[in-house]
Amino acid sequence: MKISICLIVKNEEKILKALEGTSVGGELAAVLKLKDMLDEKQKLFCRAFDMKCPEGCGSCCEHFMPDVTPMESDDLALGIIAMGREDEAFSKIEAYRPGDKCFFYNPDNPYHCTVYRWRPLVCRLFGAS
Repeated sequence: MKISICLIVKNEEKILKALEGTSVGGELAAVLKLKDMLDEKQKLFCRAFDMKCPEGCGSCCEHFMPDVTPMESDDLALGIIAMGREDEAFSKIEAYRPGDKCFFYNPDNPYHCTVYRWRPLVCRLFGAS
């Protein structure tokens, strides 16, 4: 099932608005601010040193299951809910076995990550750290 990024962002904004003023809403806002800042700094760094992942690589996802902090899991849940993919996420999580690739990995996705917008910090830093 494909869903437009505009619809996903609208859903994300609705969820964030509903959580405004709550502790979870505050944590999500802090995580999103940190991720935005990190993404911007990483783009500048990669541009300055001409760094980028090789086309179609995905090895970071194939051999790695990221640790996700509680605050990041809230952000990740926000993305999954915004996409309307809770059932799919639960079934993948339940089927996971140690040693499996990341359950959000999809080699057919341009970024290989089905939750790219909400990926954890460790995934954002992979290759450039």
